[in-house]
Amino acid sequence: MTRVSKFVAVSWSGWASVAVATDDASSTIERTRAAYAAPRSRRDTGSAGVDSSDDTVFATVFVRPDRMRLLCSESFSGSKSRSVPVADGHRVTTSLGDFRGGSTTSVQPSLATGIAGATGMSLGTARTIATLLLPTLRVEGEVSGTSVLALSSPRLLADESVDRVRCRPVTGSGVRHRVDLWIGVEDHLVRRMDTVMQESVFREVHRDIRIDEPIDDTLFSPASVPGT
Repeated sequence: MTRVSKFVAVSWSGWASVAVATDDASSTIERTRAAYAAPRSRRDTGSAGVDSSDDTVFATVFVRPDRMRLLCSESFSGSKSRSVPVADGHRVTTSLGDFRGGSTTSVQPSLATGIAGATGMSLGTARTIATLLLPTLRVEGEVSGTSVLALSSPRLLADESVDRVRCRPVTGSGVRHRVDLWIGVEDHLVRRMDTVMQESVFREVHRDIRIDEPIDDTLFSPASVPGT
């Protein structure tokens, strides 16, 4: 069978690209799925916001099989609130800090519950990487939505860069909205994700990604969370 690649000009989310080799999008997604199953440890930082704002910042620390810390912080009128689910391999806690400077720590029944509680403040970033690293979190049914890689009719677009990292964008349909992913060409990791709503775009960008580096065990203690 002769393979035919179709090139179609498109312009979405304020940027123009060229759709290429649409039959390669699924293999790109599968390489990304495998890239998140492989690392023994991972950490990153990033930001998220609506329509190019970056009011939410986050940081992920993960050591396989079940230690994870997700710090989500939201700015509002010069003040910050935060939600920090922490799983140390034995129990899960969530530390909350409000705009007035108050702080509480509570025990959660599962990591999925802790992530679900942080999803609103984090604009969804709390579950994006967590559920890529630990896909079974979705099986528990406590984290809503589907994997960012579960796209209908995915299409591969022309390469672009995110923070000087060459990426291969993939676009497709999510549960309710279009999702655009920028996937690193070399490491197959998600560097940026846009969820395109009817009138707005939710954007999250992942930076400072480090794989398989030693991580201090004390980071998975609730006492390590600032303000607790």
